[in-house]
Amino acid sequence: MESKYQVIVSEQAKQMLAGHAAFLAQVSPEAAEYLAASLTIK
Repeated sequence: MESKYQVIVSEQAKQMLAGHAAFLAQVSPEAAEYLAASLTIK
C-alpha cells in the first residue's frame, strides 16, 4: 500500500524518535518492533 502523504521530519525529531524506540525496546521489544515497522524513514 503506497502512502498518499509524505511527511518531512527534522533531524531533531528523528533523534527523539530513535531515543523513544530505544527506551521502548528496553520495556517491550515487541512494541519497539511494531513502532519501527510502522515508520518508513527515507
